[in-house]
Amino acid sequence: MASGLTPGNRLCERVSSLQARLGAHDLDALLLTHSANIFYLSNFNGSAGMLLVMAKKLFLLIDARYVTVVRALLASEAGCAGMALVQVESSYEESVCRVLREAGVTRVGIESPHMTMALHEWLERDLTGSGVELCPTTGLVEAGRVIKDAEELAVLREAGAQISGLMEQALRRLEVGRTEREVAADVDWAIRSAGFDRPAFDTIVAAGPNTALPHAHPTDRRLAPGDLVLLDFGGVYNGYCVDLTRVASVGRPDPAATSWHEAVQEAHAAALEAVRPGVRGSDVDGAARAALDQRGLGD
Repeated sequence: MASGLTPGNRLCERVSSLQARLGAHDLDALLLTHSANIFYLSNFNGSAGMLLVMAKKLFLLIDARYVTVVRALLASEAGCAGMALVQVESSYEESVCRVLREAGVTRVGIESPHMTMALHEWLERDLTGSGVELCPTTGLVEAGRVIKDAEELAVLREAGAQISGLMEQALRRLEVGRTEREVAADVDWAIRSAGFDRPAFDTIVAAGPNTALPHAHPTDRRLAPGDLVLLDFGGVYNGYCVDLTRVASVGRPDPAATSWHEAVQEAHAAALEAVRPGVRGSDVDGAARAALDQRGLGD
């Protein structure tokens, strides 16, 4: 089976679970346009495509760019049995409307958080008089995705180990005189070289006073002796994101930095001590803040 793809039998289990949820929401079908959800159910990871899930049928709509790849996918161990390929000849909108009319469905769910107003208006206009009703839905696929199966956990564990190794490398390369941009460029190169699809977000490297800027962008500032350096980066590994954040010191940290580190350790320990069933998240947060207040760092 192709590396990084979910086995076809597992895809079928995911689809079956979703099909059961359609009935509970009085839906005949669900039209998926969110690429992450399409990938979760089909292993297809293109820049365009739609997946139409019905009670007994499954249609993957793609254009000519992906036909060869998808045919090979469906014929492999990573293909979901019963998934039909629909090649888009004119436009995705016209193709999906044709499939819906031919299928004779009535209530069709749409992913309202991920469908544009323009697409919704187009579908509504083209389906007028067909008896098809578009029904806004939220989180039907995500309800299954939130519980990770064995394949997903294996991918996340492998990705976590990989990103941890890259962090160790990055920390060893923090040297006086190097710029934040240079460090970030090395990190991005290492992420791709390690087998990640791409960085999960813009890599953050912030040194000295820049560490106080949330989601800082790397600059031409050069690392200086005693600088604290914030490294925050991640990667997309077989469709799944992992990330890691660390703060390091260029050389021996000064007493102020050491005291801040001790304060954060105490706050972290206080937060963990507050965790138990039935406790509100705000209570855990409050425990950490109280520890910082005692050190005069509440603000």
